[in-house]
Amino acid sequence: MDPQNLFRIGFFVDGFTFRKANDFYLHHHFARSRISAEGLKSFLLRQLQHYVPRGSSVSIEAHYYHPHPNPAESDYKRFEGVLNFEEHLQQCGFQFHYRAKNSESFIHGNTDLISDMKMLAHFEEIQLAVLVSTQGFYTDVAKFLRQHDIPLVLAGFDFSYHSLEQQREVHWHTDNCLKEEAVEYFALEKVMEQAATSNKYQSLFVNNRPRNRNR
Repeated sequence: MDPQNLFRIGFFVDGFTFRKANDFYLHHHFARSRISAEGLKSFLLRQLQHYVPRGSSVSIEAHYYHPHPNPAESDYKRFEGVLNFEEHLQQCGFQFHYRAKNSESFIHGNTDLISDMKMLAHFEEIQLAVLVSTQGFYTDVAKFLRQHDIPLVLAGFDFSYHSLEQQREVHWHTDNCLKEEAVEYFALEKVMEQAATSNKYQSLFVNNRPRNRNR
């Protein structure tokens, strides 16, 4: 593979956002299904062909940043499920990153995600970045990418539901400042709605059958 004709894409998934969206579609949406990380990656990469120079081959470096520490090294209870999820994502071509113990990731975003994106941009290891997140924490790294002439494609979610546990309405949306730093934004809730109500984009759900919203 000629490095001169190689177009390198960095694909980064904020696991905190992914988990929240997963819980919504599994427990609060009529689809009653988890999101397929493999299907989501494939869908987004198909939408990015116009960024790839003609005649170039594409190299994908995919990363998933889990919101919790490695369960084998912590007291996190969902041990077996997390390890199975890690194995599945690795089979789908993702590098799986656990949150460092004692990290303030929930307060300041996932620091490993931020440092990895900056490092790959600084050393010109990627020419396009794809970020799946809703969190404004990553606005600064998006600005860093722009300063290095690396376009950022953002994929996020906007949804609301009534939480019986919290007895209130929960509103989840993608940060507007982060959106402004992206060259293109994919509103994934619109895509997921099509996947849940038709034969389109079926691979986005783990249970890839369209549902009747009246059920």
